[in-house]
Amino acid sequence: MGLCVIISNPPKINMIWTKISMTGKLRALDNQAIERLWRTLKVDEVYLNDYESMIEARQWIGMFIEQYNSIRPHASLERLTPNMMYFGTKDLVQAI
Repeated sequence: MGLCVIISNPPKINMIWTKISMTGKLRALDNQAIERLWRTLKVDEVYLNDYESMIEARQWIGMFIEQYNSIRPHASLERLTPNMMYFGTKDLVQAI
Protein backbone atom coordinates (compact mmCIF):
# COMPACT_ATOMS: atom_id res chain seq x y z
CA MET A 1 0.00 0.00 0.00
CA GLY A 2 1.29 3.48 -0.86
CA LEU A 3 1.04 6.88 0.69
CA CYS A 4 -0.68 9.67 -1.21
CA VAL A 5 0.96 13.06 -0.85
CA ILE A 6 -1.15 16.00 -2.04
CA ILE A 7 0.76 19.06 -3.12
CA SER A 8 -1.53 22.07 -3.28
CA ASN A 9 -0.37 24.57 -5.86
CA PRO A 10 -3.43 26.57 -6.95
CA PRO A 11 -5.09 26.32 -9.34
CA LYS A 12 -3.73 22.79 -9.74
CA ILE A 13 -3.46 20.00 -7.18
CA ASN A 14 -0.80 17.35 -7.74
CA MET A 15 -1.10 13.90 -6.21
CA ILE A 16 2.08 11.90 -5.83
CA TRP A 17 1.98 8.22 -4.85
CA THR A 18 4.96 6.89 -2.98
CA LYS A 19 5.82 3.70 -1.16
CA ILE A 20 6.57 3.84 2.55
CA SER A 21 9.96 2.28 3.05
CA MET A 22 11.75 1.47 6.26
CA THR A 23 14.97 -0.47 6.62
CA GLY A 24 13.58 -3.21 8.84
CA LYS A 25 14.99 -3.85 12.30
CA LEU A 26 16.36 -0.32 12.74
CA ARG A 27 13.31 1.52 11.42
CA ALA A 28 12.64 3.16 14.80
CA LEU A 29 16.11 4.70 14.66
CA ASP A 30 15.52 5.85 11.07
CA ASN A 31 12.34 7.58 12.16
CA GLN A 32 14.07 9.22 15.13
CA ALA A 33 16.78 10.70 12.93
CA ILE A 34 14.42 12.08 10.28
CA GLU A 35 12.01 13.46 12.91
CA ARG A 36 14.93 15.30 14.51
CA LEU A 37 15.96 16.72 11.13
CA TRP A 38 12.39 17.94 10.42
CA ARG A 39 12.16 19.51 13.89
CA THR A 40 15.49 21.29 13.45
CA LEU A 41 14.53 22.48 9.96
CA LYS A 42 11.22 23.89 11.19
CA VAL A 43 12.55 25.54 14.35
CA ASP A 44 15.84 26.89 13.00
CA GLU A 45 14.75 27.87 9.48
CA VAL A 46 11.10 27.74 8.49
CA TYR A 47 9.47 29.33 11.55
CA LEU A 48 12.00 32.18 11.57
CA ASN A 49 11.47 33.26 7.95
CA ASP A 50 8.64 34.68 5.91
CA TYR A 51 9.29 33.45 2.40
CA GLU A 52 7.95 35.51 -0.50
CA SER A 53 7.53 32.49 -2.82
CA MET A 54 8.00 28.74 -3.07
CA ILE A 55 11.16 29.36 -5.09
CA GLU A 56 12.63 31.45 -2.28
CA ALA A 57 11.58 28.87 0.34
CA ARG A 58 13.24 26.06 -1.63
CA GLN A 59 16.44 28.08 -2.01
CA TRP A 60 16.68 28.96 1.70
CA ILE A 61 15.75 25.45 2.85
CA GLY A 62 18.28 23.99 0.42
CA MET A 63 21.00 26.24 1.83
CA PHE A 64 19.97 25.29 5.37
CA ILE A 65 20.19 21.56 4.60
CA GLU A 66 23.58 22.03 2.94
CA GLN A 67 24.83 23.88 6.04
CA TYR A 68 23.23 21.25 8.31
CA ASN A 69 25.10 18.44 6.54
CA SER A 70 28.46 20.05 5.85
CA ILE A 71 29.18 22.77 8.43
CA ARG A 72 27.05 22.22 11.53
CA PRO A 73 28.59 19.73 14.02
CA HIS A 74 26.18 17.23 15.58
CA ALA A 75 26.40 16.12 19.21
CA SER A 76 25.18 12.63 18.29
CA LEU A 77 28.08 12.31 15.81
CA GLU A 78 30.73 13.28 18.37
CA ARG A 79 30.77 16.89 17.11
CA LEU A 80 31.37 15.85 13.49
CA THR A 81 29.17 16.82 10.57
CA PRO A 82 27.09 14.24 8.67
CA ASN A 83 29.35 14.77 5.63
CA MET A 84 32.44 14.06 7.74
CA MET A 85 30.87 10.79 8.90
CA TYR A 86 29.70 9.83 5.42
CA PHE A 87 32.99 10.60 3.67
CA GLY A 88 35.09 9.26 6.55
CA THR A 89 37.09 12.43 7.16
CA LYS A 90 37.63 14.69 10.13
CA ASP A 91 38.82 17.49 7.86
CA LEU A 92 36.00 20.00 7.40
CA VAL A 93 37.42 21.26 4.08
CA GLN A 94 37.31 17.75 2.56
CA ALA A 95 33.75 17.21 3.77
CA ILE A 96 32.36 20.38 2.17
